[in-house]
Amino acid sequence: IDFINKNVIVNQFTGEIISTSTSPFKGLAYLVRTLHIGKGHYIWATLLFISCLAILFFIYSGFAITLKRRKKSVNPFAKEVCEYIVLVGTEGGSTREFARAVHDDLLRQGKRSYIADMNDFGNYPQLEQLLIFASTYGDGDAPMTGTRFAELWKKHPIVQSFGYTVVGFGSLSYPEFCRFAKEVDVLLAKEPQAKAMTPLHTISDQSVDAFRQWAEKWSATQDLNLRLPSDFLTRKKRKRTELTVVERTPVMDDDIFLVRLKPLKNVAFESGDLLGITPADGRERLYSIAKYREEIWLSVKLVAQGVVSNLLNDLPIGETLRAVIEPNPNFHFPKKAPQVVCIANGAGMAPFLGMIEENTDKKPLTLVWGCRREASLELYRPYIDPYIEEGKISTYWQAVSREGDKFYVQDIIHREGSFFANLLAEGGVVMICGSMAMLKAVKETLEEVCHFHLRKPLSYFENNGQIKTDCY
Repeated sequence: IDFINKNVIVNQFTGEIISTSTSPFKGLAYLVRTLHIGKGHYIWATLLFISCLAILFFIYSGFAITLKRRKKSVNPFAKEVCEYIVLVGTEGGSTREFARAVHDDLLRQGKRSYIADMNDFGNYPQLEQLLIFASTYGDGDAPMTGTRFAELWKKHPIVQSFGYTVVGFGSLSYPEFCRFAKEVDVLLAKEPQAKAMTPLHTISDQSVDAFRQWAEKWSATQDLNLRLPSDFLTRKKRKRTELTVVERTPVMDDDIFLVRLKPLKNVAFESGDLLGITPADGRERLYSIAKYREEIWLSVKLVAQGVVSNLLNDLPIGETLRAVIEPNPNFHFPKKAPQVVCIANGAGMAPFLGMIEENTDKKPLTLVWGCRREASLELYRPYIDPYIEEGKISTYWQAVSREGDKFYVQDIIHREGSFFANLLAEGGVVMICGSMAMLKAVKETLEEVCHFHLRKPLSYFENNGQIKTDCY
């Protein structure tokens, strides 16, 4: 018989104790165990409970202190004491690298500089120089970190005289090149106490040379010599993934076809991420992807002079393609939203094919599809019809613009205005993928719906993350 502190051998028939052996170690082990679990007295148990809470507090405070130190390392001075304020409007983060290079060099030269997003604009009592680095998103729209700047500019007027400069980032391949930066420059020019230190400077395709030209001009107005590091825009080398062409559909109506690619190695990705393909001309093209049964699906519009679209259309089955999978978390399916609307036209259906496939919980999902002719739907009908039968699509609306009633996507939104208003009011999410022209029309109609039904601007829901877009 094993006791806490001894072992006893007993005759099983007579009950006679044959031998007894003590074990001090067993007694000590029992004592340690008793103290460890708080057994024995409520005071000791209470002390142990407080100790557990203290450990959790120290873990939390340690992380909090680390994050605070990192934040201070970016802005060692409080914004209230800084003469140089650097504001950034960016969608993907690349513009911030330019702004950060200027901010860091100002600090190196002993200047008190503060860097923040344009959406964080506030009161700067010691402001002398305002530097704004603004990219343009989509069809001339404000980027994600600059959507509220105009509103905040009116809310926090600057009373003292100050100098400013605006640097716009974009691509000359888009008709609305740097439109947001131009609008910001006009806004600042209206202030009588503001003085432009340099004219609006625009930069296409993140040209470092063009940025250095601006830096030289602005430095001269400040009696400074900005020394930008030669590698400040060096990108981390992105790993390329090898993909095998498994299937490619014929080119259908609207010149669109599907391509199915299988990664040769295990790689993590989600529907809504981007596939970057760089042809011989060196300029990367990005395609929104669907994760469909662990494969990558692309919906491609064949363009007569399109280098990559023709490349994908000509690749034989079994051929290997090397590309970069770029995470795009801002366009992933919102798992916590009560319901979702997916709006697409043209080749914008691709990511939604994967998202709807993964809607196994049958979350209320409305698909709005815009095409020119009924025949355009044949490419996606083998997927959409089963999704509807399985309950993965709860509502399906189709707009055909060249046949029948000649409806556009925005006409459906206008017709179902109360539905979209209720969805946004209840925390639902609207996802839009397709052409920039469609996006512009959809946002204009949603703006009208929000004002009429909800008495709020569309920007309110955009800032809440309820409008997700990936358009081209």
